[in-house]
Amino acid sequence: MDTMGSTYNYPELSTEGQPVLLLSVHNTQDLKLIKQFLPDSMAIETSSNGIANRDFDLCIMDHPSFEANKQSLQELKDTAAPIFLPFLLLSPNKKAIRNNATMLELADDVVYIPASPKLLQSRISLLLKQREYSLKLEEKNRELAEEKRKYQLITENSTDMISRHTPDGTYLYVSPASKELTGYTPEELMGQNALDNMHPEDSERLREEVRSFEDNKIERWEFRKKTKESDYKWVESVMRPIGDKETGKIIEIQASTRDISERKDFEKKLREEKEFIDKSIQSLPELFYLIDEDLNIVKWNNIDRELGYSDEEVEQMHPLEFYHKEDREFAISKLIEASITGSAEAEMQMLAKSGELIPYYVKAKSFSRGDKDYIVGFCMNLSAIKEAQYELEQQRQLLDAVINQTKSLVYVKDKDRKYQLVNESYLRIFDLSREEVIGKTSEEVHGQTFAEKVEPYDSIVFETDEMVELQEELPINKYETRVYHTIKYPLKEIYGFENCLCGISTDVTDRIKYEQQLKVSLSEKETLLQEIHHRVKNNLAVVSGMMELQTLSTENKEVKRLLSASKNRIKTMALIHEKLYQSQSLSQIEFGSYVKDLLDNVRQVSVNSEDIELNLEFDSFNLNVNQAVPCALMINEVVSNAFEHAFSDKKNGCISVSLEEQDNTILIRIKDNGSGLPDDFSEKKNNSMGFAIIDTLITQLEADKEMKNDDGFSFAISFEKQEVKGSSSTLV
Repeated sequence: MDTMGSTYNYPELSTEGQPVLLLSVHNTQDLKLIKQFLPDSMAIETSSNGIANRDFDLCIMDHPSFEANKQSLQELKDTAAPIFLPFLLLSPNKKAIRNNATMLELADDVVYIPASPKLLQSRISLLLKQREYSLKLEEKNRELAEEKRKYQLITENSTDMISRHTPDGTYLYVSPASKELTGYTPEELMGQNALDNMHPEDSERLREEVRSFEDNKIERWEFRKKTKESDYKWVESVMRPIGDKETGKIIEIQASTRDISERKDFEKKLREEKEFIDKSIQSLPELFYLIDEDLNIVKWNNIDRELGYSDEEVEQMHPLEFYHKEDREFAISKLIEASITGSAEAEMQMLAKSGELIPYYVKAKSFSRGDKDYIVGFCMNLSAIKEAQYELEQQRQLLDAVINQTKSLVYVKDKDRKYQLVNESYLRIFDLSREEVIGKTSEEVHGQTFAEKVEPYDSIVFETDEMVELQEELPINKYETRVYHTIKYPLKEIYGFENCLCGISTDVTDRIKYEQQLKVSLSEKETLLQEIHHRVKNNLAVVSGMMELQTLSTENKEVKRLLSASKNRIKTMALIHEKLYQSQSLSQIEFGSYVKDLLDNVRQVSVNSEDIELNLEFDSFNLNVNQAVPCALMINEVVSNAFEHAFSDKKNGCISVSLEEQDNTILIRIKDNGSGLPDDFSEKKNNSMGFAIIDTLITQLEADKEMKNDDGFSFAISFEKQEVKGSSSTLV
């Protein structure tokens, strides 16, 4: 006996590095069969008292154990989901399996006893491989969920309000920053339309603009947004419309909105100051002073407001007293520069009466009046600008943290293909310093092979001004190549990065590896099932041939008829398996073409079929094998009966078969123009095997039946098309 136990390499699944096999089998011979080929490297546990609270990678049971443990097994499978927890059932009775819905639902595979060790071993191997891939896939799912959680934390902790909208502006998602920006919580905004709580003047303008959105074209809006306190706040919203990949129609809008009230206030102040300077250039600017050649302050304005000194105090002060002692030498140099060249300017801190140093932009011009020289100074307070610069630096630092804390590779290139920015992950993966990358092309940094891989997609972005998404293999070094999911898109309206593209590449090498392994496993399973169907078909052909020999060895006509009918039924089932192993699907059959072959076979074996016309009309549809088998057997019985009995008193005739699918319901009609049923025919009184088989098959299909005389015999059934599950779906 070939057990092959010593050559099988079982996967390492459990924490101890070996799979755990739980045996709950009452028959000692079956236990012996299983154990005799299993290597010592596999942990084997037996259970006679139940499987509840047991840890295992595969459970093998027989019928008695299943009946005693089916509730525990269901609970274990539910608890393990979505991880695959396989259960193999040993059964001596295929019919018992098909009639037990609970077994069909819980069993992942069935081996009919007695079975060869080789078959049992292959089933155990297949289930353990599926268990291993399930565990690996779940681990990958947890890693992806963690990555998603990290990105979600970035969104939810952003000071900008992140939101998603339908094309008409209705909120689909709102980040927690909405509370700070608008006073509304995300729950209060959900379902509202963003255009409804804008200033009426802005809403009317922007409703027109949203109709012209283009797929993936970034839009930037500035508008006044109404807060929960019913006042208005200036905000800036950067929006990316997302279009349907096939039609380009906008299906969603993603937005990032921030408060720009202070910036608007500052812009307004600058405009007002410019208007003031334009109108007052001949007289008084915001902070104005006039100094004569003896460094006396002749005229001034707003010094009391800006620096806190009274007019009386200014009269007694030297111009250098408005500057800190450490800055006075610099101030003198600018006064000399203005005297010699005619003008000078600088950013300087002026000393307020309170001791506060206030930043100013100072521009000085020299002129003469009569025989005296003067210097006039125009000073602009930079406090608001410095504050804005500080906030801008804070935003820059935030963006830098977002870019450098991701594991994805982030980079920016200009039209000359030179790197303008790369994140820390990029430098770490390629083991480069920033100086080795910035200002250089891909070829200069990574070599010609790398540049040839990335250049085509860089060109598409620059030429079309649209985003591209791709999967690419990048050589990390001379020993390793990794697969990345990459998006590249043009940067628009980004000061300092005009005519640049941004690329974000995420490493998907491990995910693709797992997907390929799963595909290989599925391919092996399909090949095995095709071989099973082929062998079943051949075995049925052998049985049919044996019945043919038995027919030739008897002279009893009734025995010959019964053997012939049984042989046709076996051929009907064999034809199913032939179709299955020739088909791409191992559970679906194109039923119309199958019935055509079936009817050709019925005609060939029927007596006096030459003068009988056989017509078939059918819709093209697939049928699950567990419905196809009983349906085919029923058609075989009815048509064979028509050939044998319907035309006993006629020289010729016609049999019509039609197959139709309507709204997921299968309609089958068989009609002949023969003698029909006798007037005194009663289905209950008729004890023929044919009618008994037909009734059993109709029950199995859960079908509605109609039989009547209509210029001959008419037979029709209808049943709902279903995907019947269970081990028989692939082992019939």
